[in-house]
Amino acid sequence: MEKMKEYIKNNKRIVISGVVVIVLLVAGGIWFAVQSGSHKDTEPKQTEQIEQKQKKIEKEVKLDEIKPLIDKEIIKGIKDYEREKGAKVDLKKLVSVDDSIVEKVEIDDSKIDSSKEGKYEVIYTITLKGDGLNTFLKKNKDVKLTFDTNADEIIVKVKTTVSIKNKKQANEETKQSNKDDKVKETVTNNNQQVAENKPNTENSSSQSSSSSKPSGGNNNSSNNKPSSNNSISNSDNSNTNTKPKEPVHEHSYDIYVPEKSHTEEREVPVTVHEAQYEIIDDWYECNHCHARFDLEEDCFIHCGDVCGCGWSYKVDREFTGWKEIIEYQKQNVKVVDEEAYYMCSCGARL
Repeated sequence: MEKMKEYIKNNKRIVISGVVVIVLLVAGGIWFAVQSGSHKDTEPKQTEQIEQKQKKIEKEVKLDEIKPLIDKEIIKGIKDYEREKGAKVDLKKLVSVDDSIVEKVEIDDSKIDSSKEGKYEVIYTITLKGDGLNTFLKKNKDVKLTFDTNADEIIVKVKTTVSIKNKKQANEETKQSNKDDKVKETVTNNNQQVAENKPNTENSSSQSSSSSKPSGGNNNSSNNKPSSNNSISNSDNSNTNTKPKEPVHEHSYDIYVPEKSHTEEREVPVTVHEAQYEIIDDWYECNHCHARFDLEEDCFIHCGDVCGCGWSYKVDREFTGWKEIIEYQKQNVKVVDEEAYYMCSCGARL
């Protein structure tokens, strides 16, 4: 015991350095054990989140559920349509999308038979880009979607209908409206003619009454006859002057008018891939002799007492993969000013 005390007394610097090294080693071991334990606990959760983000979502939704995207002009032209029997039905030309959010739209209109009247089902399969859609939703808090969007790819199926009708059925509302307008016009014309004829009838009756006053007996009856005949003739004239009804125009929507659009520069979300690395080894190195040390304290003592130089902290990294990052870049985007439509020769649109 006395020899140990004497040794410690004579070699204080060596003993203190050894104690410091032991303390640092113990503290480093505890820290490493805690960090590795916490890393093991969090790693499965992170893996689970990544797997959940990468999965594909497929869902069948109603037309009203994608209406918020239609209102914001992310998707346009998906709705119920009516077409005349025998008319060409090309739904693809009527659909336009924002390609920064919508990857593609597939249309299944195989059930439509334009040669037969009826109501036919059409299925739109819309593939949405998860990153682009979620970035759009973050910037537009007023847009609320009822289906899950937490995926790299969201596929929604929407059912609509195309009604094939004959000319009578397709233009029934338009015809009825035209008929109502024509009836109103005819009634107005008749009322005007009756109003114009009323003074003539009153004049004829006043003339007969005035002529009947001064004369008596037979003259009164003879003077009244012409006046009644005049009123009848005026009534007949009003009937003969009524114009015959013109034939009602029947719309034929067989003129296709393509959409009108232009391009403008907008900031759109773009996916950028960033390299990811993991630190697999790190150490402290003497700048003179390049000796490697795990602890900075050891390197400090070596460089100060042996080489008399500085030291560097160095790291070995390993490539682990790519990470997708959304950045906004300016691009020329197609903007639809007016959707494509079918038109009648008179200018009426369907």
